[in-house]
Amino acid sequence: MKRGFIIFLLVTITLMISSFFRWSELETISTSTPGVELTYTKDHWVGQAWVEYCPPSAICKKNYEVPLVTETNRHHSFEALIQEHSKHGQSGFLVEAWRKRDLATYIWLNLTTISFIGVLYTFRSYTRRK
Repeated sequence: MKRGFIIFLLVTITLMISSFFRWSELETISTSTPGVELTYTKDHWVGQAWVEYCPPSAICKKNYEVPLVTETNRHHSFEALIQEHSKHGQSGFLVEAWRKRDLATYIWLNLTTISFIGVLYTFRSYTRRK
């Protein structure tokens, strides 16, 4: 049982560490619209670029996040970003990007939970035998 404990522990630690390398911030751009900054990030698990922003007329506790059509398609104005996403809003691209992101998150969460339960179970079994 000691071998099983070590395997589950290594898998759990690997999954936990991998979560720190999922996102990277590419750049933050101040726009011509007062108070709006566009922060470009990259989700390395699904290979999708995202932009985070808070609209000028909103009070944001958490920024809005929308996927970019292409990683190089960065906008320097809030209005250009809104126009770009209104073009692709009906195509299903935005929904598909969110589905991929959520699926990657759910798979990671389930694998981490299962491996952590495996750590607890094998540790408990190992200590009971002694």
